[in-house]
Amino acid sequence: MGLLVFSAITLVLWLLKGHGLRHAQLEQTIKNQTANGETQTGYTRKQALSESRFYLMLPAMIAPSLIMTAMFFFPNEIAKSKGWSSLWVTGNYWLYSIVSVVTTIYSGTLIDRFTARKILPLFLIPLAIALLALVPSSHAFFVVPFMLFMGFSAGLYFTGFSALWAELYGAKNLGAIKSLTNSVMVFSSAMGPALVGFLLSHDVAFESIFILLASLCLFATVMLVYALRPTSSAG
Repeated sequence: MGLLVFSAITLVLWLLKGHGLRHAQLEQTIKNQTANGETQTGYTRKQALSESRFYLMLPAMIAPSLIMTAMFFFPNEIAKSKGWSSLWVTGNYWLYSIVSVVTTIYSGTLIDRFTARKILPLFLIPLAIALLALVPSSHAFFVVPFMLFMGFSAGLYFTGFSALWAELYGAKNLGAIKSLTNSVMVFSSAMGPALVGFLLSHDVAFESIFILLASLCLFATVMLVYALRPTSSAG
């Protein structure tokens, strides 16, 4: 694994040759667009945080990391609650991986064509379906839609939000804005196991937890759709 990481670093450094020149060209393009009044390209982090829109999007930023980390953190408990082998749950992670990778790749094409603002609003619906799929039955088959739909939401999540920040706030201060949003996502990832562990320690059934987390997805979807509605504006 160490050799693999070293090889990846070497490849990345090679691919980044000439990045300084490309970045300088990007900065010049941004200056020209701003001078011509073509678009707002330079939201600062402070300006992004001053918008109500940012806080409406916050539940959608939090939900995927919180939920998916918790689901991968408690495979034994999920299996026990459904009467399955834990190996049956973890042995189907490959379904999640394949779907998330394929969705990540092809969602980029859709975003380039239709924009992230149009593609992203409903991305949490598959995750809600994944969670609710485990509620009505203990049949082992339901692990399959659970992994597939969760992978679909994950693929849209990874690509969609990265593109959305550039669309909403421009590229000039994109690093500062993404550092903030990534911190939120990482923090929510830490919250997931703690929240589900707390509920389990108080004897809350996993079926109830699935319903609770699916409800969070639906709430976040409503907030995201409202935030990204065509008439929405800064402020």
